[in-house]
Amino acid sequence: MTEEILTRFGDSNSIARPSYLNFINDGISQGQKPELVGGGLKRSLGGNLPKERDPFEAYDERVLGSGDFVEQLRQKYKLQENLISGMEISELMGRIEKQYDIAPGELGRRRRNKQVIKARDVFCYIVVRILSHSGTKAGQFMNIKRSSVSHAVGRGRQIVIDNPNLVEKIIQMPI
Repeated sequence: MTEEILTRFGDSNSIARPSYLNFINDGISQGQKPELVGGGLKRSLGGNLPKERDPFEAYDERVLGSGDFVEQLRQKYKLQENLISGMEISELMGRIEKQYDIAPGELGRRRRNKQVIKARDVFCYIVVRILSHSGTKAGQFMNIKRSSVSHAVGRGRQIVIDNPNLVEKIIQMPI
């Protein structure tokens, strides 16, 4: 988790750590803002949702943000639920091989092919961050060590960020 946060503040620890500290200090200097302390949209609007507000706009007491933002979170959660409910890791592996046009079983072999490496990174990211399995378990499927899985998860995260519909595409892919 620490590495994931620090990657948002710099490419190396020597840059990211001081940048993160500055970010925290800037927030502290702004003081507490009641509109940013839990309670979601309802709380941030002073406790009552305005009558002119669209009655069908999504909101959630746990989320601070617009109805569109809440709906995006719900869709992401639903997407993850679909992925989690019943998909075996071996099935995910097959789907990713299909997505990246890799021969069946190739993903688990040690190859220096850029396409295989990219697919392996996405696989590790989904297994660890979305399916919530350990890096060790992902490594067993990839025939790599847990530390290598950790690096792959970071690269896979960036691939998924750069391709926002990638996970959904893999989930909905016909077998």
